[in-house]
Amino acid sequence: MKGLAVRFIMLLLAITAGTVVGTFTAYNSHENASLKKPYIADLNQEKQAQTEEEAVSVLICGIDDTMQLTDVLLYAVLDPETKKVNVLQIPRDSFVGEEYPTGKINAVTAHPVVYDDGMQELKMVLYQQLGLPVDYYVTLKLSDFRRIVDTMGGVKMNVPKTINYLYGKTIWQGEQYLSGEQAEWLVRYRSGYAQGDIGRMSMQAEFLKAAAETIKAQGIVNAIKVLNACYSEVNTDMPFAKMLSYATECFELDIKDISFHTVPGTGKMNRSYAVYQIDAAALKQLLDSCFISKDTADVNIRQVPEQPKFEDNAENDIWQEFLNSLPEQDEQTERSEQTEPIDIEPFWDEQFTQPELKEGNK
Repeated sequence: MKGLAVRFIMLLLAITAGTVVGTFTAYNSHENASLKKPYIADLNQEKQAQTEEEAVSVLICGIDDTMQLTDVLLYAVLDPETKKVNVLQIPRDSFVGEEYPTGKINAVTAHPVVYDDGMQELKMVLYQQLGLPVDYYVTLKLSDFRRIVDTMGGVKMNVPKTINYLYGKTIWQGEQYLSGEQAEWLVRYRSGYAQGDIGRMSMQAEFLKAAAETIKAQGIVNAIKVLNACYSEVNTDMPFAKMLSYATECFELDIKDISFHTVPGTGKMNRSYAVYQIDAAALKQLLDSCFISKDTADVNIRQVPEQPKFEDNAENDIWQEFLNSLPEQDEQTERSEQTEPIDIEPFWDEQFTQPELKEGNK
């Protein structure tokens, strides 16, 4: 029973995770011959064999309102043995293959290749490449995120630094209640972080913890009211009755038992796109230590293709081509010799004289 308590807590995490960052305008269609559908049968067998004492995993996605990009990706797992929740933050720029526009994981749901349903496609990619089976999913859009935070009465948070999101949209450092609009500024802001998107993900984690603290402090009765009001705002395959029946269980968990982790990797360029290359070895180590997953030996991380390199003298060739387009030296000399000198009239005409300075101005 306690293992299933995570379903309610996952919704609490989900209602604060719907935010988007960045847009991409250039998309191309690609054929895919590497992704296979049999993974669905594997997952169904795992789910049928799952008992209440086994780990429960939930995929939480924040969807872009316009381009349907999954720009927030959280993979949450409750381990009933340790009674802890581990949340894996997956960078939106993670490289998952050239068959998807931009090669990034956030483009998978909007441009499925194997399945007609984008979420099935994303679950397949997570299972085949990162070794992460998904029991349930929850998705919501940015507009839903603002309404849900307001329904909670705001989120009490000690903001660690002043956030200047846009002109006139500032969140000052210190403890305060954030409205839905302010929460959006906070979780979308990244320009002030040295690590860019990774820094923003760290702030998102702090916000999610604050949201969980806020709703827990309001008590179980109010939490159920929020759950009832917000359930229709999200898209999920988690039945409402199951969430509600285990709502009281989540209050036995301490917020300190919810830990956030980031998929390890480094930034790279793929064509004209900045992508995130996942570190397979470090990911395996993280999954082994914190997450219940399938055999981590099956992790199959896609590698960013080697990019074409320019020859060392390419710049010199371009410069030489420019120089060759200029007139020859003899031709320039000839032109200068043919140019008539310009007669410049003096600025001071005879009829004008400099005024005499008076005694007091000397």
